[in-house]
Amino acid sequence: MGLSHAAYWVSWNITEVIQSAITSSVLVFFDQDGNPELPQVLVQNIFSTYPAFHFSKIYHTMVLFSSRHLSLEDTKWEDGDALTYDKLFERKRDEDKLKNRNTIQEEKERVLYNIDNNIEAGGIRIENLGKCYRKYPFGIKSKQDFQALKSVYLEVGSNELLSILGHNGAGKSTMINVLTGILEPTSGTAYINNYNINEELEDARYHMGVCPQFDILWGELTAYQHLKLFCMLKGINKNQIEDEINRRLSQVELTHVKHAMIKTFSGGMKRRVSLAISALGNPKVIFMDEPTTGMDPKTRRKVWQLIKELKTDRAIILTTHAMEEAEALSDRIAIISQGSLQCIGRSLFLKNNFGDGYRLTIVCKTEHVQQVEKNIKNFMPNGQIVDQSGGSFIITFNQQYMDELNNFLEIIENKQSLNNQEANSFKAQVLDWGISHTTLEEVFMKITNNQS
Repeated sequence: MGLSHAAYWVSWNITEVIQSAITSSVLVFFDQDGNPELPQVLVQNIFSTYPAFHFSKIYHTMVLFSSRHLSLEDTKWEDGDALTYDKLFERKRDEDKLKNRNTIQEEKERVLYNIDNNIEAGGIRIENLGKCYRKYPFGIKSKQDFQALKSVYLEVGSNELLSILGHNGAGKSTMINVLTGILEPTSGTAYINNYNINEELEDARYHMGVCPQFDILWGELTAYQHLKLFCMLKGINKNQIEDEINRRLSQVELTHVKHAMIKTFSGGMKRRVSLAISALGNPKVIFMDEPTTGMDPKTRRKVWQLIKELKTDRAIILTTHAMEEAEALSDRIAIISQGSLQCIGRSLFLKNNFGDGYRLTIVCKTEHVQQVEKNIKNFMPNGQIVDQSGGSFIITFNQQYMDELNNFLEIIENKQSLNNQEANSFKAQVLDWGISHTTLEEVFMKITNNQS
């Protein structure tokens, strides 16, 4: 091998090797000239029956990650053993957490770079957007002024859905009201499909759809009449209106009640009408302010599927209080507090970089609580007991102490030979246990509490 190599993570379909379409991840090495150096590649343990395949089988593959140069020293572990697949993957994953950081500052720099290089804003571009509620008119400043939105930089591209999480009063609805022209920004501007909301608001509105926080519907009109009214307001060709109405009502499963008055609808049905209205005319940008409020779980999941379908060739900003909804729908998630964006990134990124690592739950008999608590502190000195009730303990673990957590799990799973009487006793006292990653809700609470 040469002195350094470029490592690529690739996705490879091995249908021609195994008679089923299975996607696996492999590590392929190239020399500095881009030529393959290893005639064989090792695959995951799942394919242990087929330990190696000739490189020609995977020559035409899709590169998913940027190259990284590895010296020969990089292919050795600290104990001198060769890096295994699992160790390589773990190292790659740890490096990705650093390389893929998507902070608010980086988002701002991305927006400014696109502006400086005249790159069109095909979806939504927000530049230094601010909204201040003045106590006095004519822009007179006062200490009693309320800054509802503070210098927001953000870009949401086509085929992307960004969820914005925040407490009540954090600035979510204010942002949408400014972007849709209901409120005038105090500073900055935004572009909707390349139209400046300060200078070309009517053109921008033509390319946007809105599902407001509160339904703007009339009780004496039917669902059909609502959609027809908004089709006419949007200037949809009259020959296409009927098909458009039927398509949107079908998507939200309200065709059977399209001629019923809105006043007879439940809260969830009204939300579905508002969602259907927002999609009329195939707008390039859609704003959804808590779109699934009041829906039952079954209907909510059907609406989620609709929202996923609507994302195609569109940029969508969605606000929600439901963490599950944000994780299910979002390409990226932003958390806003006191009018400022605090963080932005993929769900996993937020958990890895702002969460507390892992949560371990231990269950024991109530008569063993004191002894189990003592043993937890003994065997896991870096774990933090965050909740204890009855015979149940919840312990949080930072990722840097994973070895300690692994050793503990080996104890209670009988994978360590224990000569220690105390350890054996502890193992017998644990009735059940479970481990999970930090939740998005915990990340949200941590970030917003830090801003309180």
